Amino acid sequence: MHHSIRAAFFAGLAVWIALGCGGTSGSRKVTVKGKLLEGANPFILDTAMLKLPPGTSLPPGTNPIQITFIPAEAGESAPATVDAATGTFSVSLVPGKYKVAITASAGMASPDFFGGKYSSDKTQIRRDVKEGDEIAIDITKPQG
Repeated sequence: MHHSIRAAFFAGLAVWIALGCGGTSGSRKVTVKGKLLEGANPFILDTAMLKLPPGTSLPPGTNPIQITFIPAEAGESAPATVDAATGTFSVSLVPGKYKVAITASAGMASPDFFGGKYSSDKTQIRRDVKEGDEIAIDITKPQG
């Protein structure tokens, strides 16, 4: 009887180890920084180009640029924090392969400055993100 209990214990232990001990180092989020470029220059969005309704402007503190990292495999999307004044961003995510969606607008009723070219369903921008990377995304190239 003791042998069957011991065998079951070790079999369960082996399965637990094989599946992971409640989390793996591969699922640890890292923060990476990047630059949104237009050619060799930082992409700085002129809010006048956003086609706001006459007599309106962006509310203070509104960021018209959104960058989202969407995992190539199953997983959680990661929105970046974007500094529209400098064209830089940072994002906290699990290292891996991502497609990158970029939109720029004055809000829900405003058209996307990029015409949907980099929306989540159309983007061709792909990045393999590793810890310590600095990500450069050039919007003048078809793949970003």
